[in-house]
Amino acid sequence: NSEKVLFLNVCKYDYDDCMTTLAHELVHAEQYKQGRLSMSNFITKKGYINYWNGEEIKNKGKTYNSYRKQPWEVEAFKRQGELAKQVKKILEEKYAEDR
Repeated sequence: NSEKVLFLNVCKYDYDDCMTTLAHELVHAEQYKQGRLSMSNFITKKGYINYWNGEEIKNKGKTYNSYRKQPWEVEAFKRQGELAKQVKKILEEKYAEDR
């Protein structure tokens, strides 16, 4: 199954934080769709194997800093702000009449 599910607890975060998180995860969805980020179909003793641009990633990001330095996370954090603005604009235009 190629479908992935994201659960976002909208009660825990404010609207802007939710949109930023959603945008961050949309970047990852794009990375998967483009084949730049992928994951093995099997689990090893250390979990799934991640691949970035076809190369196995051995650093799983065990600390917050190492997690943030993973190339797919660098890209997602870099793009999340502008993408969140775009998503909010689309939603505000679509649901303007509901206000």
